[in-house]
Amino acid sequence: MIGRIVLSSSILLLALALSVVAALCAGAVWYSPLEAASFLLDGKSFPSEFAVLAGIRLPRIVLSVLVGGALSASGAAFQALLRNPLADPYIVGTSSGAALGAAVAIVLNVSAAGIFSPITLFAFVGSGVVMLCVYWVSLRNGRLSVESFLLSGVIAGAFCGALVSFLMVFAGKDLHHIVWWLMGGFAGREDWDYVLLILPYFIAGVSALAFLSPSLNLFSMGEEIAASRGVDVERAKFMIIASASLLTAAAVSVAGTIGFVGFMIPHAMRRLFGSEHRILMITSVLGGGVFLLCADTLARCVLAGGVEIPVGIITSLCGAPFFFFVLKNKR
Repeated sequence: MIGRIVLSSSILLLALALSVVAALCAGAVWYSPLEAASFLLDGKSFPSEFAVLAGIRLPRIVLSVLVGGALSASGAAFQALLRNPLADPYIVGTSSGAALGAAVAIVLNVSAAGIFSPITLFAFVGSGVVMLCVYWVSLRNGRLSVESFLLSGVIAGAFCGALVSFLMVFAGKDLHHIVWWLMGGFAGREDWDYVLLILPYFIAGVSALAFLSPSLNLFSMGEEIAASRGVDVERAKFMIIASASLLTAAAVSVAGTIGFVGFMIPHAMRRLFGSEHRILMITSVLGGGVFLLCADTLARCVLAGGVEIPVGIITSLCGAPFFFFVLKNKR
């Protein structure tokens, strides 16, 4: 077990290091790896280059890695808990709740600065409220029904989506802000404040899911098996849902709705490194960070003139074919 963890982590950490170097060097102005290293190490001699690398590109790199890792870890948890290979982090309606919160903040034109951006705060609160509502509706005599949880999440997502569409009618000149946020991305997030905002939730959520990995192994085989092995099923379900939803809400609140990351990466990591969740949680976090960082780098650089593509478009272009592939093979 330890050898597999070390091997898989080493491979993914190498991929992550290479992706970070590529992301630092790529952009409107391209640098070689040696130039980027010299600019970062000697910022006093190269103040403008240091400002670009350390103040703009590096926080965006770290943020994309954290968001990708958070979505992937929560996706792995929901797929095991729901025993549904097509589940993803947005299944409980957290993304739709975040979208509704962000749309409300934009339409109300609430003003604040830095880490206390109203869009971020409203999105996080919206995610949490929807998740709690879905959980409450799914309770049956004090027990959580997985089937009801799944259906309630879909219904809540559709309802929040309708409310967002209603608000877009009144958005006026701010309509493009809502549309851009719904497509997901890191444009305008080149600030260490956003990294500090998501970091505590990332650490808490990933740590909790790593601790719950043995329970996830049993849940993937069925609740009856988990109960027969001494797992407090209802308590474990609540902790898994709360931890995965916390990760999703934090990710969506800073980056918008970036789809398919939490669906694709756990599947890919299972095929490459196995389905043992103590390994899968580590590989999903690292693999999700690598994937979203590469997608964001491509989104920044694929068009000339400094024009960016929302990274959610890139992940959707990759995710839709992957979804059909998984669906066909599962059948």
